[in-house]
Amino acid sequence: MAFTYMTNTQRISKIEFTSNPELCNIAFADPGPNFSPTVLIFGIPAATASTIAVNFYFTGVQRMLAIVTENQPAKVGSNNYFEARYGGRVEIS
Repeated sequence: MAFTYMTNTQRISKIEFTSNPELCNIAFADPGPNFSPTVLIFGIPAATASTIAVNFYFTGVQRMLAIVTENQPAKVGSNNYFEARYGGRVEIS
């Protein structure tokens, strides 16, 4: 079931480009009531992540992000962060 994760570009703590040049992971520092301090979203297309990074890091303007994930970010095992897999859509406003 798809879930829309809402955050903003100021909360990006890391964009990790993986060994697969087409995909990357983005970590957000999100101290919201429903999540741990870090939410990690796997499998985002590298071009999309680059667009998100350029939008914030080079313009300095905070943008709202709506990232559709396959399910709500959840703890996996004994991790101290939440994670979700990219579900196919990002809106930047």
